[in-house]
Amino acid sequence: MHRYLYVALLVLIMLLAGCNGATEDQKNHKKINSKENDSVNNIDIYDFYYINRAPEAKGRYDINEVIKFYFSTNSPISTSTAIDIKNNAIYKDPTSSTNGIIILEEPIEFNNKKALLNILEKYKVQEWKEDYTTQDPDSYQDGDSWKLLLQFEDGTVETYRGQGTIDDIFPKDFNRFVEEIDKLAKEILGEDYMNDVHWEP
Repeated sequence: MHRYLYVALLVLIMLLAGCNGATEDQKNHKKINSKENDSVNNIDIYDFYYINRAPEAKGRYDINEVIKFYFSTNSPISTSTAIDIKNNAIYKDPTSSTNGIIILEEPIEFNNKKALLNILEKYKVQEWKEDYTTQDPDSYQDGDSWKLLLQFEDGTVETYRGQGTIDDIFPKDFNRFVEEIDKLAKEILGEDYMNDVHWEP
């Protein structure tokens, strides 16, 4: 009889220990999930890496309130530039990702805010359509693609883009706009700033 009692007591202790371990595992799992959610919810929308997660700008902002600029295109020439106007920095070879812009290079001093804003005003970029894409991306293999991001002082972002195989994916005077942005980048980053760059749309 004592033998059965010892066995039953041993089984009960093992069950309680197992339940306690499961509870600890659940607590640890909740802590990890909470930290992951905090890191997702507490992102820095002013960081280029998370700029695509920033809220969309509503209404029209003054162009002088632009604090970040990103532009990338493969037509008429390939160029990709990220400029942190607020912190006087320009970056070579930025790459677009789901969250935002990946920057691997060290910043280079940028003191040409006026020149950049003049280009944006000259080509009336804030009057561009948000999306010039007219074709289903699955309907073609090779095409052109471009993207422009403007972030404002309040963290909101205006996004303009186009992709496809026809000229309708570009706003008016787009080629001249690209040439002026490329010239501005070359003045700071050097004539060969796009050499050895693997461009992805």
